[in-house]
Amino acid sequence: MSFEVFLNPKQPDLLKRTLFILKEKFSNTGKEKKIRVGLAGGSTPLELYAALAAALLREDKAFTDQLEWVLIDERQVPLTDSESNLGTLQKNLFEPAHIAPQNILAFDPALSGDEAVKKMEANLAERIHEEESFFDLLILGAGTDGHLASLFTAQDCENTALALQTVAKGYPTEKRWSLSFKLLRSAHNTLLLLKGEAKANMMEAIQKGELANSALARLMRVAPQIEFLESHE
Repeated sequence: MSFEVFLNPKQPDLLKRTLFILKEKFSNTGKEKKIRVGLAGGSTPLELYAALAAALLREDKAFTDQLEWVLIDERQVPLTDSESNLGTLQKNLFEPAHIAPQNILAFDPALSGDEAVKKMEANLAERIHEEESFFDLLILGAGTDGHLASLFTAQDCENTALALQTVAKGYPTEKRWSLSFKLLRSAHNTLLLLKGEAKANMMEAIQKGELANSALARLMRVAPQIEFLESHE
């Protein structure tokens, strides 16, 4: 298992690492088993997603059809809203790469808060095998408060459900859906992308023992080994 932190990442480095992990898994996986990729929303991974879409068009269909894409959180807004993670990913990754809808798992924005959670939990339960990591690859961003996905509080992180509703106090869209912390920690490979001084300061604070109840601090405590990779001009 690997946990890699990319500080001010360069897109070619991220794309190369992402494709390496996915192709290595493909070479060691039977055709009947999906390779599951967890996707963070937000602006930080968008450059990677756009480059990945272009790269996937050049790959063999047997490889791309075996990939299953899971959005790890969503804002409770219509699909057409600019705040929608699914809408943004459709424009930057799913549509350009011609990814089939059956290979995408996301909270359903057409449903109410509770109904969307129930539907997601049912879909997740069908895919969980206790002896395996849930994600083969998890791509994460993080907030300056250390939140991951839409897990903002200690109560969010300690929730035992597979999926949940959360509240992002002070953000433009407060009502959220999120996968649980126990699913985020169940990843064979994790790439954490951090950009800018504020995120670097947040990581430094966590390494000093601050923000201890944040989702990122909790995830780093259970990671078997963490590798820091920093890009320089």
